[in-house]
Amino acid sequence: MNNQTTFKKVPSSASSISKRKLVFGVGINDANYVVQPTVNGKQVACPVYKRWKHMLGRCYSNKVHTERPTYKGCSVAKEWLTFSNFASWYKENHVDDYDLDKDIKVKGNKAYSSEMCLFVPRCINGLLTDRKAARGEYPQGVSFHRSSGKYRARVAIDSKEVMIGLFPTPGLASKAYVKAKNNEIRKKCEQYPEFAEYLINHLLDGGVTQ
Repeated sequence: MNNQTTFKKVPSSASSISKRKLVFGVGINDANYVVQPTVNGKQVACPVYKRWKHMLGRCYSNKVHTERPTYKGCSVAKEWLTFSNFASWYKENHVDDYDLDKDIKVKGNKAYSSEMCLFVPRCINGLLTDRKAARGEYPQGVSFHRSSGKYRARVAIDSKEVMIGLFPTPGLASKAYVKAKNNEIRKKCEQYPEFAEYLINHLLDGGVTQ
């Protein structure tokens, strides 16, 4: 079910519009309806506005940057700082239960924009996420397993972290991770051929562990 069709738009009054503030200091909410109305005693958020606000938060919220430092340095294109522009793009491109992804087209991209973003299955979004903060000093997909004294390799498969194995060195764990991740990327190319041209660019070089 499309959540937007179940959200009932209540027109905004001139007074309520005049009281609006910038969202995270940058976003302009120019909606002609109440984006977070109270229904039956509970506040309900417009799903499009919620998606827009979360995107802005990833880029401009100090709290988010503290909890998820990989979002530091991310930005939103000027056109999308105005809610109605994002909402128009969203209406034409969104897919229910898919995630908004900024870097599947260009690996490492940090700017949200209509040119760079796509809605992708959550399993693909999770597969391509670089959890740098979680792995610390070790290569991507590798962490120290304290109880065994070895190095653990894990990969995201269908949005779940799957254990590959324990290895005596970070390098061996990294090689196992690269092999498993590339296998999973190739599987996703077959499962979602519409994203294959982008996924191929995310295949890891076996000699690169960082």
